[in-house]
Amino acid sequence: MPEYPDDADGDALQRIADDGVDMTKPLAIEFQILVPNENTADKVARELQKSGYGSNKDYDDVDDEWLIICPIEMVPSYENVVSMQKTLEGKLASCKAQLVGWGALV
Repeated sequence: MPEYPDDADGDALQRIADDGVDMTKPLAIEFQILVPNENTADKVARELQKSGYGSNKDYDDVDDEWLIICPIEMVPSYENVVSMQKTLEGKLASCKAQLVGWGALV
């Protein structure tokens, strides 16, 4: 079993591995992107789709904010997760959107 760095990403990957997931096979990782309004949500969704990524918009009426879920099938390695976060952050820089986390349904 791989050893993961002692940070939030490493801890999350360790929890997934501890659940018995085969960490050498692709897994759907859902990256969560917080956006300030529906127009920005639409812009981010279009940008992600142009880049070949899926995106689902969701409005949280309790917190009055929009969230984009971007599912990406990938081998859940530390390097892949960190690299994808950097890629997504680069695409979001001009959109006033913020990558706030990721998770996997296992």
